[in-house]
Amino acid sequence: MKNNYNIKINNNEPSSEQIAKHKDFDALLKAHAGTTPPPKAVAGMGKIVKMGIGALITGAAALVMLFFAPGLLRNNTGDDIVERKVSPPIPQAQKVFASYKVNANQGGVYEYGNGSKITVPARAFVYEDGSEVTGEVDLKYREFHDFVDFFLSGIPMEYDSAGQEFQLESAGMMEIYAEQNGRPLRINSDKDIDVQLASEIQVDGNESAYNLYQFENQPPQNEAKAVAANWSYKGKSKLDILPEEETQENTESEELAQIKKLERNINREEKQLLQAAEQEIASVTPEIPKPKAPKKPNPNGYIFDFDVNKERFPELAAYENVLWQVIEGQPFDENYYNINWEDVQIRKANDDVYSVALVKGEQRVNLNVTPVLSGKDYRKAQAEFDQKMAVYTQGYAQRQAEVAEKQAAVRRKMAAKRAELEAQKADAEARIADLKRQGRRGEATSMLVTRKVMNNFEIRDFGIWNIDRPLPPYEQILVGNFCDESEKTYKGNPVYIVNKTNNTVGRFHATSRNQFRINTKAENLMWLVTDDGKLAIFSPEQFNNLIPQKQHTFAMATMPQTVDNEEDVRRILKL
Repeated sequence: MKNNYNIKINNNEPSSEQIAKHKDFDALLKAHAGTTPPPKAVAGMGKIVKMGIGALITGAAALVMLFFAPGLLRNNTGDDIVERKVSPPIPQAQKVFASYKVNANQGGVYEYGNGSKITVPARAFVYEDGSEVTGEVDLKYREFHDFVDFFLSGIPMEYDSAGQEFQLESAGMMEIYAEQNGRPLRINSDKDIDVQLASEIQVDGNESAYNLYQFENQPPQNEAKAVAANWSYKGKSKLDILPEEETQENTESEELAQIKKLERNINREEKQLLQAAEQEIASVTPEIPKPKAPKKPNPNGYIFDFDVNKERFPELAAYENVLWQVIEGQPFDENYYNINWEDVQIRKANDDVYSVALVKGEQRVNLNVTPVLSGKDYRKAQAEFDQKMAVYTQGYAQRQAEVAEKQAAVRRKMAAKRAELEAQKADAEARIADLKRQGRRGEATSMLVTRKVMNNFEIRDFGIWNIDRPLPPYEQILVGNFCDESEKTYKGNPVYIVNKTNNTVGRFHATSRNQFRINTKAENLMWLVTDDGKLAIFSPEQFNNLIPQKQHTFAMATMPQTVDNEEDVRRILKL
């Protein structure tokens, strides 16, 4: 049987495509501040300074005038429109996207560092014109969980509904998109992407109030108008509070709880950086394919000999006089050798197994076989294999050494962060013990219970999605101007305000006699980003010392530290 059969096979695999660009948000941000580079900062949880914000702020007198009558509030519609768009205040400190390579034909399940999962069905992607995407797709995903995340993202947390404004308190927010060779993609209208978003919330009995929202931008009517945007209600997500053994009760001070959260985030960041180090080496030094050793025939087995078109089977091109051994365990009749077969059809089943069909008239025999070599053909192939294996072993060892060196640097960096947190923890524990000795247990301990939850929902659009519950406006209204230590007035800078009770961040603009609301039952922190990129703070201690007056100014204390990344922000804004 030395005929050269026309063998039909299908062993082509999708090609791998390098996708190097982040999603371009320039069009979104154009109305605010020109172009904004794509986020490059690695999502790092920062160090905590030993000195509190109150101790850093000295000589910043706060003269505040309080108004309680709602009728005194003026309409800030213009400012609100400017705010309702994604506007990262510190572009270089944005959270990095996790990147996943997805086979569009097959889909798959992809896990984020904290346990969140994205389930992509097969054939889930289409181009802007609606045509189906095939091949490899770059899926981008990142999450936001606390007020620092919300602040750095530039994503507004205000929500308008039926003419009333609410503040959204988040149980977890995420952003997702996909592209192929830099070309943006959409989700097939017939498909859903399932998201399991892992997060933590403070359990207060009102967990059923959380809803699913999507941030939607509406293009302006003309270039002179700002981009109008709002959160769009998309129904309820399924919020599962995880079993007790998977949760941690926070009966310690909130400062210690924050330190522990930073430790968990460092572990997540370390895992991502270790993976990134290996990917970086792979992009520079591609892994050498491991050669396959030739096989000898089993003397007690059944062997066929027929020619194969090696252009169709390039993996066999290195072998001469290849034989085909029937894999053990299959029924085989030795009379097959006496039949003059009219056709042989072969296809690759998996790594070393080929499926062969022997055909004569109506008779058809299907067998699984594997390629083998004998005699001098085997010895020649074995010698070539030994040479290739030596090259592979050397290259593999070198590549692994490079990976190990980079990963060791990552581990050293993370160990330094953990050591600093341990020092912070000891300092906090000492201060808490001192408060307890003074009988000030209310200040030393918080009994809020933090539980891990899993938010389950489906999406049919890429973009920003949030699990939130709307909070009514805070009752206390403050009115004032904003200046620095030298009494230079801030004009138009976005101002941010948070408290430790609600997981959200408020945002408004520093304009003359502007009004904003605060929660007087919580510890409040307010800040803005100066024109030279530093943070100016109005501390919780300053809020506690407010005295109602007819004339007032909020004197913001400029922090001397530079702000280059997320951990710098966390270190300064420790609440």
